[in-house]
Parts: sequence; C-alpha cells; structure tokens
Amino acid sequence: MKSKCMVCDTNIWYWLSAGNISELEIQNKHLIGTFVTAQEFCSTYNIINNYKLYREAVIAFNQRSSIVITETPIEYIKKLSGLDYSVNDGWEAFKALEYIIDNEILPSKELLLPHLDEYSNVGIELNSKVMALKLDIQSKVSERGAYRRAMTTESAKAKHFEVTKNIIAQLVGSNNINWEAIDLFISTFDEWLRQLSIMTTLTITPNDWSDIFNLVYVQPGDYYWSKDERKTKNFIKICGKSNYLI
Repeated sequence: MKSKCMVCDTNIWYWLSAGNISELEIQNKHLIGTFVTAQEFCSTYNIINNYKLYREAVIAFNQRSSIVITETPIEYIKKLSGLDYSVNDGWEAFKALEYIIDNEILPSKELLLPHLDEYSNVGIELNSKVMALKLDIQSKVSERGAYRRAMTTESAKAKHFEVTKNIIAQLVGSNNINWEAIDLFISTFDEWLRQLSIMTTLTITPNDWSDIFNLVYVQPGDYYWSKDERKTKNFIKICGKSNYLI
C-alpha cells in the first residue's frame, strides 16, 4: 500500500502526544511537520499555562514527523516556483524547540511572557487591519443580498481568484509562481477572503492565518490532516478541494 503524505495541523501533535490518535490511524502515513507549526509552538501561551502538555506535543512533532519543512510559507512558494529562496529563513523557531525538548522544566515564565505578549500583539495588530478592511468593504455595500448573489456567480469568483493571486504574487515578489503546486492554499485563501467579504459575522484570527498558510506545504497528491472542523477546513470543502482532506 502506498504511504500517504499528510501535512498536519498543530492540533494533530497534541492529539498524538495525548494518545488520542491510535497507531493504526497513522499506519502507512508520512506525517509532515512544518515551519508554521514550529512557529505556533514558539508563540503559544501553552508554554507557560501547561508546559508538560505543551512539551509532549513538541516531542511528538519532533519524533513522529517523517519530514519537517523548515522554510517559511513565502520562501517555500519561492522554492516550489524555482525562484531564489532562503534556506534558513525559519530556522530560529526550530532551534527554540530543541531547547524545549532538552528541558523538562521551564526555567523562567517571566522571561518568556514578554516574548509571547509581543508576538500576540503583532498578530492582533495585523489581524485588526484585515478586519478593518473587511468592515470598510462591507460599509460600501448598500444591498447585502444583491452583493452576496453577485459574489456567487462564476464570473465574480474568477475575478476574485485573480485578485487573490495578485496578493500572493506581491507577497512573494514575483508573478512567476507555480500555482498548481499551491492549489489547495490559493483556493482556500481565496475562499476565505471571499467569505470575509460576504459574511458580516465571520471573523479571522491570528490562529486562522496559521491554518491558512500551513496549506502552502500541501502539494497535489498530499493530504491535510486537522481535527478542527471549523472555518479553514470547512472552506476547503466549500471551494471544492475535499480531495485533500483525510
């Protein structure tokens, strides 16, 4: 039987370490760890709230990953597209996790807390800008029903998809992107943005951004594994990419 390559959401490593995923479930599966997960591990308040639980998840990530992709999402897109990219761009996060693995007891919560607060504030600030843009767009829509119907037409979806591709091209700094290689990511990211413009009650959080950009590492033929059925996983289904899900 051919093994399945599965890019894992961060929650999978917590489930594995807690024994909530059986060995049978991961038989014939190559679990893929990513920079995004490493970054999440380095920035979660679980470090100080429940260090034992947190450290066990980090160890599972380290020991059970068949492959670990160390490039940041943007650098990985460059790599997939045959562009110049930085090999060590995300390496600091992995060096920090090595420290966690080697230390059963967290030395100082006081030293970590400012770092966690700083990272959290940056994420909140960036996220608030996106939400402000969403509210600005929605404030200019006079008839919500008509706008929603318009955004569900195939022509509107196609135009929106091109806008999303342009956003990614600007982040990467090139138009020469292998879009096929990031099929799941670009389709889900586009659906996220489209739904944000349509749904007045939908919000996006820093954690959602991690979920979205973790999809960069899922190649055609690979799978995405997450125990979180909300938002991102639901939008994967809505945009017709369920073939990537387990």
